[in-house]
Amino acid sequence: MKKNLFCMFIMIFLTFCIFCEEIKIMSFNLRGNDSNNRKENSEWVQAICNIIIDSKADIVLFQEVCIDLEKRLDTNIFKISQPNNLLDVFVNYLGSQEWGYFSTAEYGIRTRVTRNGQQYGYGDKTQNNAILYNKEKLNAKDWAEMLGFETFSGEFLFEKNTVQIIEFSLVEKDSVVAKNNSSVLIGNVHLPYGNKEARYRDLQTLEKLYAKYKHKYGVIIGGDFNLRRSELINRNFDFVDGTNSWYFDRHFGLATTLKNDENAFVFSNDYDHFIYNEKIIATTKMERAFIQGRNNSYETVTIGGISYTDAADYREKISDHIPVIIVIEM
Repeated sequence: MKKNLFCMFIMIFLTFCIFCEEIKIMSFNLRGNDSNNRKENSEWVQAICNIIIDSKADIVLFQEVCIDLEKRLDTNIFKISQPNNLLDVFVNYLGSQEWGYFSTAEYGIRTRVTRNGQQYGYGDKTQNNAILYNKEKLNAKDWAEMLGFETFSGEFLFEKNTVQIIEFSLVEKDSVVAKNNSSVLIGNVHLPYGNKEARYRDLQTLEKLYAKYKHKYGVIIGGDFNLRRSELINRNFDFVDGTNSWYFDRHFGLATTLKNDENAFVFSNDYDHFIYNEKIIATTKMERAFIQGRNNSYETVTIGGISYTDAADYREKISDHIPVIIVIEM
């Protein structure tokens, strides 16, 4: 009897493992306000795409994506993204049959808006969020309409209106996967940098959104929070970058932004994070892509096949952020 129960347990365990798949998520602020970081710069485009390819990411959360926009005739709050924009260039390079994307370009607010007595600031063409994903592995549904983002209405209002929430599930390869497949909500955020009041207002709204869906779905939200980890773990999130307690330094997390240093590859602030609930199984906690260890200074790093000996060179050619990754089970 005990032997039969043991065998049954093993079969259930193996069935679960066989139909779970690891999904790698990357978050990367592209520093869209830098004039070098445009679709016209083919070297930069190729470097970003090589970073995605070499990282083997399945989902990429971009912040500060520069997308050329056109006016809408019916409103001045929103604009329309131009065809053949930067995201189209990325997808064409990576393979349009394999990759798709969602962006905030067409619902990001483009003029100051007042809602419920509060003012919300706007973003220009460089302040867009976007999510690229592997269509061969993942089904995806944008929640922008359901959450009121497309009309800038409802209970979840954010500065610039550039938060994304996408529901992902595995592509069904057979009937067994279909029965075991479950959805995960993945969010992409870029909280305000210069406006502290707006940043904490957005953080409270993000907590409210997280709390509403955390009991029904696996929820993971990544991006550039412009907040140190020490501030996030004191909020109402289950896990920040892999745990809900101190694990590196009592004041800092893993630094991901770069100083403008011409002598070494030197990190500055820990502003990029992943927050997630207990339904998410993280097989690899957050780490910097391509960089081993947790040091704040390196003599040389190789990112996307290119070696850099100083942070100033990387900042000029790529971004002022290093991409971060996390691996989860679906």
